[in-house]
Amino acid sequence: MQPDDAVAYFHAQGIRRTHTEIETACAPYGYHPLGLCLLGGLIVGDFQQPGDIAAAKRLDVSGNLVQRQHHVLQTAYDSLAPSRQAILGRIACFRSPVAYETLKALDVCGNALA
Repeated sequence: MQPDDAVAYFHAQGIRRTHTEIETACAPYGYHPLGLCLLGGLIVGDFQQPGDIAAAKRLDVSGNLVQRQHHVLQTAYDSLAPSRQAILGRIACFRSPVAYETLKALDVCGNALA
């Protein structure tokens, strides 16, 4: 993704701050679409600073690309409520596509897929 595209994407997600601040937060991810998608989701759902790019400062993006991608995924997983972690674990057991109704049947907590 190009830096300008990343800024436009973050603004479309409702993430606030300047063009430069968003570029600075995205640069450690190499503007990788998956990384930025996860970063954006974390920022939008951040409890301390929801929708504020400043929340990205709390993420450690050191190490090589594989380590960074793993870290982003781990951080995203850790930010989920336990009920959502449980349903994600159940979904991960499937090796092929399944119907949404099947996934809803696995939602024993009753709110993770709402």
